[in-house]
Amino acid sequence: MVHAVMESYAGIGLVFLKWLHPNLKTILTLQSGNLDVDKKLQSGLLAWVWKKIHTIPDEITAITQFLADRAIRLRGSSDHVQVIANGVDLSTIRSVRQEQVPYRIVSIARLSSEKGVDVLLRAFAKVHAQMSEAQLHQIGDGQDRVSLEALARELGCAEAITFHGKLPYAEAMKQMSTGCIFSLMSHGEGQGIVLIEAGAAEIPSVATAVGGL
Repeated sequence: MVHAVMESYAGIGLVFLKWLHPNLKTILTLQSGNLDVDKKLQSGLLAWVWKKIHTIPDEITAITQFLADRAIRLRGSSDHVQVIANGVDLSTIRSVRQEQVPYRIVSIARLSSEKGVDVLLRAFAKVHAQMSEAQLHQIGDGQDRVSLEALARELGCAEAITFHGKLPYAEAMKQMSTGCIFSLMSHGEGQGIVLIEAGAAEIPSVATAVGGL
C-alpha cells in the first residue's frame, strides 16, 4: 500500500505507480487549496491530469470538507472519500501564552503571493491611518519579503509593522498569543491550520473566505 500526501507532485507519482502496478492499493491525502485558484489547472492537459490525480487512488482522505467536496465532484461519487482533519498540540500553544497587547494584529504566513500578505499590508495601512496605536506583527519568511517590506514603506506605515521572519514553533505561538486579532489573507487554503492555532490561543481571526478557511 502506498500513501501519498499532497495532490501535486505526490499525486502525480501515485498515478504513475497505479498504472505500473494496477493491484497496488493507494491512498491520497488532499491538503492544498492553492491549486484551486490556479487557472492553468482548469482546462486542457493539466485539467485532465488534475482529474486523474483525484480519480485513480483507491482511497481519498482530505483535511477539510472543502477538499473532500472537490474530490467528490471529480470522482462523481462520495465513495472512498473521507475527511480527517488536522489538529494542533493544545498543550504547547497554551503553555506559551502571553497577555494580549492592545491594538496588535498578528499574522503567520509564508511571504509568497498566494498568502496575500500584500492584501493584509494594504488593509492594515487603512487601519493605521485611523488608529495610530495599531501594530502588525508578521511572522514567516519567503521570496517576497523584500518587496513586501518595500510596500510597507510605500504605504507609509512601516514603523508600525514588524517582520519577524521565520521563528521556532513555540516562539511563533508565543508571539501569536500577544495579538488581539489574528489575520490570514490567503488567496487559497486547504485548511489554514494557523486559524486552528489562533483559536487554541483564544485569539479571534479575520480571514479571506476561500477554500478550507
